[in-house]
Amino acid sequence: MSKYLVVAIIITVSLIVGYAAYSNSKQTTSSKVGESGEFSTELESYPVAKKTEIVELKNGDSYNLTASIVKKNINGADVKMLSYNGSIPGPLIKVPQGGEITVNFTNNTDVDTTIHSHGVRLDNQFDGVPDVTQKPIKVGESFTYKLKFPDAGVYWYHPHIREDYATNSASTRIFNISIPNARMRLVGADNGKYEREEWVDSVRLSPSERVVVEVWFDKSGDYQITHKTPQNSYTMGAIDVAPGPVTTSYLLVPRVNQDIITALGPLRPQFTKEVDKTLNLTLSMMGNMMQQEPNTIEITSSGFSPKTLTISQGDARGYPINFSEYQQLTNSQIRNSATWNSYTNKNHVFLK
Repeated sequence: MSKYLVVAIIITVSLIVGYAAYSNSKQTTSSKVGESGEFSTELESYPVAKKTEIVELKNGDSYNLTASIVKKNINGADVKMLSYNGSIPGPLIKVPQGGEITVNFTNNTDVDTTIHSHGVRLDNQFDGVPDVTQKPIKVGESFTYKLKFPDAGVYWYHPHIREDYATNSASTRIFNISIPNARMRLVGADNGKYEREEWVDSVRLSPSERVVVEVWFDKSGDYQITHKTPQNSYTMGAIDVAPGPVTTSYLLVPRVNQDIITALGPLRPQFTKEVDKTLNLTLSMMGNMMQQEPNTIEITSSGFSPKTLTISQGDARGYPINFSEYQQLTNSQIRNSATWNSYTNKNHVFLK
């Protein structure tokens, strides 16, 4: 029987790089450009976004990158967008592995911004996190980034500020993603490949988290991408698998990545060493008129019996967490049992 295959689907719940505000040519706004970081939706005479270019740099090169406002016509509507060097997406920058470049960045938008080089191992001062590793780059100001590229890969540069403007973004909820009637194999995540791939029924993602899965479809047709909670199941999208034979190849055999196993070798003694410190998780409940009964907090961890704490209004309880008990990638949940809380109020903590 013919088999069908989709490989390396990147499931992502992430904040969008730029903000697009739909308007027509007659639309105006009361906010002034750049005033208090307001994002004006006025189109004015902004240039049309141009085609993305590919830039190849050598070790030691410098490159000028400018964030500016452009417009596009999408389905008959003019859209205001933020661009890099006039294009969306911005330039594809190629740098040799082991290379270091200088990026001279200028902010010509009407909001504060920074550049975060997602996934790149670089000096902390150039990580682009506003008010943590640097001050926000104000309108009309510039900043120089020194970027190192010790690892091969494809990375994403994007603003790390004003993310509340992003459209179609997630809140603080966890997404429990699955593809019914298809087999998913977990390959890796933001930090790269896993030591060993494994078949999974679903993956749980927090906002801005990404994982890579390979999916095996045994027949053609439409497959739903779903988000399941204890109460409901939501369709997030669909995959249309076309008919036609493909080679099964390596897909059905999970890979063992010996290079990752070797790289983690020096760290393995840390996995079983005596605990360095015990963290105390304090759970408290504010008094209010809506919640009169004591609240029960349930803490569960993979392979261990659940522990519960009962907390009354205005009370607090301490729960010691001994990390020596937990294996790598242990999935711990802290769940509020109050009836007015839902699945989206669960906090999932992955201990690494």
